[in-house]
Amino acid sequence: WDPVAAVALTTPSVVTVRTAPFLVTPDGRTAERPSGTPVAVTTRADPAAVARAMLDAYGRGDATAGALFKPGAATVEVVGEIGTFRMHGPGTLAPGDTTIRFDASHGPGFVALVGRLTGGHRYAEVEAAVAAGVTRVPPWFTLEATAEVPAGSAPTWVVDLPAGEHAVVAGNPDGTAVTALGLLAVR
Repeated sequence: WDPVAAVALTTPSVVTVRTAPFLVTPDGRTAERPSGTPVAVTTRADPAAVARAMLDAYGRGDATAGALFKPGAATVEVVGEIGTFRMHGPGTLAPGDTTIRFDASHGPGFVALVGRLTGGHRYAEVEAAVAAGVTRVPPWFTLEATAEVPAGSAPTWVVDLPAGEHAVVAGNPDGTAVTALGLLAVR
């Protein structure tokens, strides 16, 4: 992630680094090989330290990293084959930035959608629409954010959720195997 790389250049303590031999393969890929040249490789970044360094860089050192990240607000993960998803987290959240962690680290990639339910519609209607094979977003599902989560990744996403009921839906990238994951009530 480019911001982490920039912060690591100015504040190396935010990352864990190891040295490993790498070379460029004939097809243009970078690969770790014993015959390669030793290169410093970042293996981990401390999210709170990165946020603090970024706030300091933008002259907002008085702000807290918690203003950017709320760990554990919700987690969406794909398990096994495409179409098997789970969501964990509290049922009720405060309005504002909500952190959602996606986990496709041991499974295929997926797409997630968050939408606010309007006009008195309920989460059960989202489940019914998904079960019926909906192919278009219903007008009462106000799409607020989408995230593409590549296979082998575990990104964190921050979305600003106003008060109301918000449904989280996930599916494989081509739109099949869609699953209604859960409701986030924001009060």
